[in-house]
Amino acid sequence: MIKGTSPNYRPEINGLRAIAVLPVVLFHGGIAPFHGGFAGVDVFFVISGYLITSIIYHDLVRGTFSFKRFYERRARRILPALFLVMVTSIPFAWLFLLPLDMKGFSESLIGVSLFVSNFVFWKQAGYFDAAAALKPLLHTWSLAVEEQFYIFFPPLLILLSRITRSITLALSMIAAISFVSAEFISRSDPTSAYYFLHTRAWELLIGAIVAIRSKEISRATDESPILGELIAGAGLLTILASVIFLWETTRYPSVYTLFPTVGAAMVLATGTGRTFVGKLLSLRPFVDIGLLSYSLYLWHQPVFAFARQYLDRSLSPSTAVALIVLCFALSALSWRYVEQPFRTGRVSARAVATSGAMSMSALIMLGYLGISSNGFASRLPTVVEWESLGQKVQQTGNVCALTPSDRTGVSYCFFGDVAAKRTVALYGDSHAQAISFSLAERFARMGLKGVLLRAPDCQPIPQTSTTKNETQLSQCLSAFQHLLDYVREDVDEIIVAIRWTFRLYPIPGQIDRLTFVNGEGGEEIEDYRENYAAVNGSFSVDGRSKTLAIDELIQSLERTGKRVVVVYPIPELGWNIAKVNLRHGPGLSELSTSEALYLERNKFVLGVLDNIAASETLRKVRPADVLCSKGGDGRCFGQRDGVPLYYDDDHLSARGADLVADEILKALN
Repeated sequence: MIKGTSPNYRPEINGLRAIAVLPVVLFHGGIAPFHGGFAGVDVFFVISGYLITSIIYHDLVRGTFSFKRFYERRARRILPALFLVMVTSIPFAWLFLLPLDMKGFSESLIGVSLFVSNFVFWKQAGYFDAAAALKPLLHTWSLAVEEQFYIFFPPLLILLSRITRSITLALSMIAAISFVSAEFISRSDPTSAYYFLHTRAWELLIGAIVAIRSKEISRATDESPILGELIAGAGLLTILASVIFLWETTRYPSVYTLFPTVGAAMVLATGTGRTFVGKLLSLRPFVDIGLLSYSLYLWHQPVFAFARQYLDRSLSPSTAVALIVLCFALSALSWRYVEQPFRTGRVSARAVATSGAMSMSALIMLGYLGISSNGFASRLPTVVEWESLGQKVQQTGNVCALTPSDRTGVSYCFFGDVAAKRTVALYGDSHAQAISFSLAERFARMGLKGVLLRAPDCQPIPQTSTTKNETQLSQCLSAFQHLLDYVREDVDEIIVAIRWTFRLYPIPGQIDRLTFVNGEGGEEIEDYRENYAAVNGSFSVDGRSKTLAIDELIQSLERTGKRVVVVYPIPELGWNIAKVNLRHGPGLSELSTSEALYLERNKFVLGVLDNIAASETLRKVRPADVLCSKGGDGRCFGQRDGVPLYYDDDHLSARGADLVADEILKALN
C-alpha cells in the first residue's frame, strides 16, 4: 500500500551534486589530493536513485504514472547534451587518435548510443588497451548503468506496490544481494564488478529507499533537530573523507563504497534547508555548479582525454586548471542552449524523439565505419609499420590466443613450427608478447615449436606479489608451480622477458616512479598500469627481498633442468613513437633517449642479473647491445632511419623485436 509523498524541489540537492561532480573533475584532472574523487560517481548514483524514485513514487500515489512520460523525461534530460558531446568529440578523435584508439572510440560511439558502454569498456579492459585517462567517452559507463537500472526499476516498483505491504523491505533485500555481489565479485573480477549493473544497483537503491521513507525521516528529524544536524554533518564529512582517503588501488565497488553512498544518503535524508549542511549546500555557488553538474560531467573526460592525447604526457597542474575552466565554460553553454530548451518543453516531444533517433542512428553508423576500417587507418601516412604489430596485439593479446590449460591457473598457446619436437617456452609479461611475433617467424623457419606461457592476473615475478587477497596470492603461487611442472615435462628451453624495473617498483633509493620520464620531453602517461602493478604486485617489498625474488624466479626455472635464457630490461622511450611520427610526419629520421638514463633507471635489476653467473644452463641476452649505441654519449634508439623500433613508448615493434629475437636465437644455439 503506497502512502502519499511529494517531490518538492530541494536546492541543497543541487549543492550535493556539486559535491559529487567537483571531486570527479579534479580527480580526472590529476589534482591532488582528490585521489578518491571517483567516489563522486557513487554519490551521483544515490542522488539519481533518490530523485527518480521520488518522481515515480509520487506519480504512483496519484495514479498518474506513465511509462511514456517517464522515458520522455529521461530522454529530454540525458540525450541532447550527451549527443552534443559525442558529436563534438568526433573531429578531435579524427585528429588525435591512432587507429587502435580510434577503433576503440568507434566502439564506444555505438555503446554510448545504445546505453551499453559499460559492456564496451569492460570488454576493452586489458593491458594493451588505451589508458583510462586517454578514453574520451569512458565516463559514460555510469550513464549506461543508470539507464539500464531505469529500464527495470519502474516496472519493479509497480509490481512491489501491488504484491507487498513493505516496498522498503523488498528493495532493501535486493540492495543487500547487489551489495554482497559487489563485495565478492570485486575480489576475483574487479573489472566486472566496476562496470556492471548487478554490482552497482544497490547504490541507486539506497537513494530509492531514502526517497520512499522520506516522510518518516522528516517526522523524526522534526522531533529531534539536533539528530538531523548530526546525521547530515556526518554524512557530508563521510563523503569528503572518501574523496581524500580512497585510492584508485582500493578494491571497488566494495565495503569501502559504503562511505560515499551512505554519506550521500545521510545528507539526502536529513540535510534539508533547516540544517547547517542544507543551508551550506543551498548557497548560490554550490547550487549553480550543481545545475551544471550533468554537462560538466559529460565534458570533462573528453577535454582531459584529448588534451593528454595531444600532449602525450600527464597534465601539469596549471594545464589541468586551465582545462577545468574550459570545462565549466562548455558546461555553461550546453546547459543554457541545449539542456534547458529540451528540458523545459520548448522542444516538442516529437522533435525530441526524431532528433534522438537520427542522432543515434548516425553515431552508430559512424561507429560501425570506424570499426570496419580499423580506426579509419587510411587517414594516416603509409609508413606506419608500428601500427601493424599493434593491431595484432590488440586483436589477440599475443602471437596466438592464450587458452587455459588443465593445469590450474596456467594459460598457454603454441606458435612457430607447432609440429616440431624441440619446444621453446616464452614466459613474462607484455614485453615477452611483443617479441613473440618475431620469434614465431624464426621458429617456423628453424623447426622450433614455441609456447607462450602465462599465469593470467598474476605477477610474472611470483615472490614480489604481496596482495592482501590471500586467495589470489595462493592461486598465483600455485599457478606458477603448475607452470614449472609444465616446463619440466614438456619444454626444452625457456626464455624469460619481463619489464623488470616496472614490476619491482619502487626500488628504495633508486626509483620512486612507476612510469618512465626520459628527461627530454618524453613522459609515459600515468595510467592504468599503476593499478595493474598495485593490485598484482608490491609497493612494500624491500630491496633485499626483491633481489631474492629475482634469484628465486631464475633458480626455480633452472631447477627444471632446462636451459634458461634471461632477457635483460628493454630500454623505455618515454615517447609514444606512433604519436610522435603522426605529429612530425614521415620525415622524422631518428628518435632516441639517453643510455645513461637507461642504466640508472635499471641499475638495481642490472646489478642483480649481472651477479647471477651465466652457465651452460643459463644464458643472458642484453637488448641494449642492439638497441643502444655505446660511449659517453650513448643513445638508445626508438627509431632508426625513419623505421620505428617500438610501437608505443616501451613495447618493441616488429622491427625492434627482430633485433632482440636474433640475439635470443644466438643464446639458444
